[in-house]
Amino acid sequence: MMRTMLLTAGLLAGLATPAFAHENGVIRLASKSLALGAELAMRGEKLPKNATLRLELRGALSTFALGTVSTDSAGTFQLGRSLPPDVRAGSYVVVAIAPDGDKVAQADLSITPAPAPDAMAAMPGMAGHATATTAGGDAGPRPTAEAMRVPVKTSDAEHVAMSAIIGLALAAGAGLLAQARRSESQRS
Repeated sequence: MMRTMLLTAGLLAGLATPAFAHENGVIRLASKSLALGAELAMRGEKLPKNATLRLELRGALSTFALGTVSTDSAGTFQLGRSLPPDVRAGSYVVVAIAPDGDKVAQADLSITPAPAPDAMAAMPGMAGHATATTAGGDAGPRPTAEAMRVPVKTSDAEHVAMSAIIGLALAAGAGLLAQARRSESQRS
């Protein structure tokens, strides 16, 4: 009876313990940030040995196939691939997937817009501004951290109007304070 209970307890404990089919592998990227159109160079380690893995680039809204790679007898691989042409700038995860569909490794990757053409630097007013080509082929300014210089011209009449508005606001505020003090003194 005691032996049966111990055997049952051992079986239940064995069933409750998760069985991991794969080790957690590692993907090491040559760079964690790439420009659009650049080559993605990576190395995989601690992966299933002699296996064919599917590689994917997963973003918030879409997933891109990067093809397959075969690991060696040590569970490693090295690979260089161009980014898919329809990938957009953003945050992604490079994922290695085993033949049974389990994710065995992943690495974070940031994809940035392609560098601006040098010709934009020669345009008046565009020095220091990044540019991008739109679908129509037009290049335009892109936002940067640089402070924007906006010329402001104010006429004398505008200065008089602003001063009058400020004066009226001050007079109205003083009147409200005086009224509040009078009503406070009447209650006392």
